[in-house]
Amino acid sequence: MFMLSGHYRNPINFSLDLLEQAKAGLERIYNSISNLEHVIELSKFDTIKEEEKEFSVKLDGYRDRFIEVMDDDFNTADAISVIFDMVRDINSNINLESSKEIAKKALDLIRELGSPLAILQKRLKKI
Repeated sequence: MFMLSGHYRNPINFSLDLLEQAKAGLERIYNSISNLEHVIELSKFDTIKEEEKEFSVKLDGYRDRFIEVMDDDFNTADAISVIFDMVRDINSNINLESSKEIAKKALDLIRELGSPLAILQKRLKKI
């Protein structure tokens, strides 16, 4: 995570504080993954609700932004920023009152965007 947070053409500034920040950021994302797994497991609503459809479209926009920055000279630093923005939005919009379908879509998208960076693939719960 630390290495991906900088552009490959730029020198890396290393410090223990920056390394700890990268670790904390990764933990925040994994906390969001854990919360999504919890929603998938416990939500009473299986299919997407009408009010979640707009957020579903917004999630697709994060994929588009991710692809755009990665196509711009493999800009992993901005790609990580897109993932953080998406996770912040997911944390604000998905809870136990959300449908399993929207939680699953969000979880799948986190894993999809992490895949080309070889991050966020660890399974926390068996679903």
